[in-house]
Amino acid sequence: MFDIEKARENVLDERTIAILEKMNVNSIREKSCDGHVFERSETDRPGRYICKKCGCSEDATWISGYNRGIEHTKADAEKYKLALFAVIRNSKVLPKGLILGKSATEINKMSRETMDEVLKSLDFEKIRSWYDGKRGEI
Repeated sequence: MFDIEKARENVLDERTIAILEKMNVNSIREKSCDGHVFERSETDRPGRYICKKCGCSEDATWISGYNRGIEHTKADAEKYKLALFAVIRNSKVLPKGLILGKSATEINKMSRETMDEVLKSLDFEKIRSWYDGKRGEI
């Protein structure tokens, strides 16, 4: 964020200050968005895009980096989801399923259902404090 008062103290012209203010507004919009959805802003300005959700304006390079970050995040989330599935399946559902004579398909289905129920029942704020090493209730 640009310090507009400092820009005025440094005697920047009003045109430059207006550009800095516009950039500040764009930055606020960008950071407030929960997930950008971009479309071309104007046909006469190739490479500029506007988010349909927050109205921020970005260039193609910024959007490319944003999309790469989203893809990395999705890949990491998929790994954690599969790890949770494996822990639930192998530690709880599989042993009991084998005793009951269930098929691998039935065991996997029950593991996914159990995982979904576990995710619905968790208090993620409390778990975050445990993960971050903060003291709190057990």
